[in-house]
Amino acid sequence: MEINETELFSPAISLNRIDSFRAQALPPSYQRLREIQAILNDPRLIEALGSSDPIERIEKNLQGYRIFTEHYELQVLVYVIHDDNRCGPGHIELEFCQPTPRRM
Repeated sequence: MEINETELFSPAISLNRIDSFRAQALPPSYQRLREIQAILNDPRLIEALGSSDPIERIEKNLQGYRIFTEHYELQVLVYVIHDDNRCGPGHIELEFCQPTPRRM
């Protein structure tokens, strides 16, 4: 559901429509936090990078996140799937790409 700027500031807009819109989206900082938590809690992260190479940095990009360790870089693709029949934040699906050795 989209609410355009004109509609948002119109006195005639239904409060139910605004509440419904708010219930479907998280503020960007909370959404990003949910995505990073999902990545860090996924066992595929350790499978891809190993447990002896700690994470040095996580960068957001257009496809998801790039994770840097001392020896590797790993791209994680993030897909947020929204169910039109359910309120609240979307379901997060992750795809872990092949890690690549870092060039020092």
